Amino acid sequence: MLGLVYAAAHASSLDKLIVVGAAASNRYMDAKDSIYCRENPKNHRLLEIFTILNAPEASNELKSQAAREWTEMSLNHPDRWDDYFSKPSSGRVVQKRLDYYSRHLSSFDISSRLNLIRTPTLVMCGKYDTQCPDALDMLRGCSINKVSSKY
Repeated sequence: MLGLVYAAAHASSLDKLIVVGAAASNRYMDAKDSIYCRENPKNHRLLEIFTILNAPEASNELKSQAAREWTEMSLNHPDRWDDYFSKPSSGRVVQKRLDYYSRHLSSFDISSRLNLIRTPTLVMCGKYDTQCPDALDMLRGCSINKVSSKY
């Protein structure tokens, strides 16, 4: 999503743009296939997970389990966790980005500025994406010079 924001603001500084699993606005949370949609069967548990992650009294072990469950909700094959996450990661960079994004999510909408992007752009959206399932549909019809694909 930050790639779209940057490209709209600084179009002349890019030669090409690749956007993966992103949306142009916060409306992706209204898609029934999104775990962030209140109508999604997983949303109630997701809200419980957020409560655990934000609870100062929750142990690090409990927070770690909750974070893993949240990630597993996003995986098409959660049973392949070890294959996907075999390399160690501190998670600090990811958490900083999530915190920043959470603060700005309520007003996030750059769909009206997509026409400013003149850079050849490849937009890819996951066939089984549970976070931004309709991202490709949101980008359809805009004047962005794009090649679209569902992987």
